[in-house]
Amino acid sequence: MNDARSPGAQFPDDNQENDIATHALGATDAGERSAVEALAAADPAAAAELAAYRRLVEIMHYSAPPVAAPPALEATLRAALEGAPPVAAAVVAPLPRPPASQPVPRGRSWNWLWPAVAASAAVILLLFGLNLWQMGRIATLSAENATLQAQLTDRDALIAQHAAQLTELDQQIATQAESLDAAQAQAVDLG
Repeated sequence: MNDARSPGAQFPDDNQENDIATHALGATDAGERSAVEALAAADPAAAAELAAYRRLVEIMHYSAPPVAAPPALEATLRAALEGAPPVAAAVVAPLPRPPASQPVPRGRSWNWLWPAVAASAAVILLLFGLNLWQMGRIATLSAENATLQAQLTDRDALIAQHAAQLTELDQQIATQAESLDAAQAQAVDLG
């Protein structure tokens, strides 16, 4: 192991650490086994601890040299068994069938996504509504602009008409001024 820390260093709860170590040794019942596997599936730190304990168990299997039992051990055990009261034969009951594993419904894995989808849809609808409102506003402003352009064109035409009338009046005044000057010049000549 290249990890210097000891297994269990991340768990303040000794029961969790003990359950993980016991499971790695293969000494847990079905309930404890499923609890440890659920913990390892939910918590990456627990999964890492379980893997570390499993490596440690694997190393332990090969690290101890085999030792032969003392010759007197068998005789001692047989003598102890002969002096013990007889025990009824154990009745082996069939183990209950484990519950069928039920696949996780696909909907559950997407439950976290629904709020994000709903928020995105709300934002899209809001932006779509704002876009429609802006398009209506642009259409209104375009109509107002066209009306103002028409009024401006009408006023330009009216100004041009008045300018033409003023030019005509200036010419009439100039003609009358020349006539008046000519009449004054004749009156001076006659007089």
